[in-house]
Amino acid sequence: MGAVRGVILDESVLLSDDGDDGPLLKPGAEAVLRRLRYSDLRVGFCHDGEVSSQKAAFLQKTARMHSYTCISLTAPDIINSFNQVLLEWGIAGDRCFYVTSKKHEAAAYEIVGQSWVIVHIGVDCCYTTNNEFLFIEKLEQLPLAICCFTKKALKNLSLLIIGYLMKPSREEDFAKRGAFPMYPPKNRLMFVPLSFEFPLESQLQAVDAVLHKATDEIINFKPNTSTEFSQGVSFSTGMCELERFIKDHPECCLIDPLKNIYPLLDRHQIQQILLGLQEINMQDHCRLRAPYFLKIDAFNEPNLRDQLSEANLSFPIIVKPQIACGVGDAHNMALVFKFEDFKGLHVPLPAILQIQEDSGDHVIVDLNYLPSFKEVPNTDAIPAFWTAIRSSYESRKTN
Repeated sequence: MGAVRGVILDESVLLSDDGDDGPLLKPGAEAVLRRLRYSDLRVGFCHDGEVSSQKAAFLQKTARMHSYTCISLTAPDIINSFNQVLLEWGIAGDRCFYVTSKKHEAAAYEIVGQSWVIVHIGVDCCYTTNNEFLFIEKLEQLPLAICCFTKKALKNLSLLIIGYLMKPSREEDFAKRGAFPMYPPKNRLMFVPLSFEFPLESQLQAVDAVLHKATDEIINFKPNTSTEFSQGVSFSTGMCELERFIKDHPECCLIDPLKNIYPLLDRHQIQQILLGLQEINMQDHCRLRAPYFLKIDAFNEPNLRDQLSEANLSFPIIVKPQIACGVGDAHNMALVFKFEDFKGLHVPLPAILQIQEDSGDHVIVDLNYLPSFKEVPNTDAIPAFWTAIRSSYESRKTN
């Protein structure tokens, strides 16, 4: 009777007033449904037997789209309907949330005292609870409420809530791989999205660590190639607010500190970092190293042939802009098969030249969150991702 295992959402928190084309989801509801789908929680919708057939059909269709359950509640069988869902989900006896905006709905009070916690949406306070009733202002705050409730209920000091910030497309890619559960797996991590649309401080006070993709929040980048690229970076208002909070609350664990992110804006600095791989090579093992590379400022440099030879570069050669992210053409690249192909090349300068090798060495060509590499199987990538986050958290807390 501790961790939240399931969620049933009443139609009143999902549907807005009918539009010209029929029922519609409320603003923000689609994002919540998408996050719950990959949360490792059981999820369903419910509506009373008197909603219009059009609304009922819309809810059924939306539920199928997300692989959710959808039930119709008819008195006097409301309790039986809820309990039957738990049996079908295989979580009878576990904690579940019933989320509604109907403050005096009979169904809510009939199931109190069993496995259910009643979550009221639209109440003017963010996350208060007495273990049977919980009150939040917006549906978008539900994921954080779920994880906070679970952590409090389990009284497990090693259970961590990881708040994350990244663009929606990246978040969905990670979530589809199972990287962001709200029910804690064996490694005792739960993941919740942070939002700049709500007061950030209250969200940050509820999480143990923050996982971010700061480069998704770059709004302007005017690099001066004669100095550190980081001098020309401007972040979004929300990211600047996060940076201020971390400075004022050093106990909040940021994975990674922004000072560790700036080198990743510069592919030349990335290569310099990767050169350090040579220090961890072991005898009788395949070498682990950076690729052979060369930084150039112009494709018509008179001694470019000699530079390629000195850098152990041979064709075909990959040409990448030195700026790795934050500008529109950071990912404009080219594959050059012969020396004459450098003429008229439109990859932004300065550029980094690399080769794809067949040397038998393990050559690392990029640095990124592990789930970004889809070539690594989920069974390997996701546990390693979780282990890295916990290790980073524990290391920072120790230091």
